[in-house]
Amino acid sequence: MIPRSGIGEVGSTSDDSKFRFSLYLLRGFDADGGHLETRGLSPTGDVIQVPLHRHRVSLDVVRFQLDVVYRLTADWDIALSLPYDIKDQDAFVDELAPVTLGEREAILRNQDIHHRDEVYRGFADAHLLVSHRLPNLLRAPDLLMVSIGTSTPIGATEADPFKLGDAGIKHLHLQFGTGTFDPLAALHYETMLSDGLSLNASIHGQFPVYENGKTYRGSVEITETVGLRYQLADWLALHANHLGLFQSYAHWDGMRDINSGLIFNAVQFGVSPDPRFGVPIRLNATLPIQSRVLFDKGDAFEVGPLLSMTVSYQL
Repeated sequence: MIPRSGIGEVGSTSDDSKFRFSLYLLRGFDADGGHLETRGLSPTGDVIQVPLHRHRVSLDVVRFQLDVVYRLTADWDIALSLPYDIKDQDAFVDELAPVTLGEREAILRNQDIHHRDEVYRGFADAHLLVSHRLPNLLRAPDLLMVSIGTSTPIGATEADPFKLGDAGIKHLHLQFGTGTFDPLAALHYETMLSDGLSLNASIHGQFPVYENGKTYRGSVEITETVGLRYQLADWLALHANHLGLFQSYAHWDGMRDINSGLIFNAVQFGVSPDPRFGVPIRLNATLPIQSRVLFDKGDAFEVGPLLSMTVSYQL
């Protein structure tokens, strides 16, 4: 799970601007996964039984995301989100029982077809959203943004890693997209509570409805944020948010993907310095408070701490 830039994070376009360009930079540290394993690979490429051991995987992530918002009318926007990811994976083996030299070599050969020390790069799926703004809906001043759209499958996808692993064939579990056009829906609400203090809340959902050509159907993902923004001074605003994510199981050819399924909760702290030259900046630190996989024998990554920055410019 790699969070996208927050819904409405840097606000919508101003009344006299048609475009807003935002660059979102994210650095994720020490996402961890792993699973028990009893299979090895013989020198001839046959899958064999070996003593119980554990595959451990650590992942560091960098995301560069360009968001472009175009104001269609006073109350309607269209937005395109285009992410590029760098995923740095490190793989380890924990021996849980005594092994011979031959068994250790078989374990390492098998690990190498599943998880490797490698860096993967590529575009993730784009998101296209149309948004309608409803000001002063519940109280003045407030704003509700209602968005619907679709993902666009430009991210690289993989063949079924479980079938390939059973056959002793090298494969990759990491994907950069779902390979499908997935419906998207989002709500963002913000309102002033008092002088200098505002409340914001967002929810965003992605809902895959069919398999791609490689028999993969992605997870339903629901992301929510609830937070406060306080204008401490003319030159500085402070932010504090709760971030929650629910990710359902994905499926390969109708079978549950044990490397998917996650419940994640975190707190976010951020600052927005005085925008110089009309370029708003927001800095965020995200600290996990709960990260739980739905399947205790799978290796869905448990998310580590995240640092992010969003820079925006309007025309």
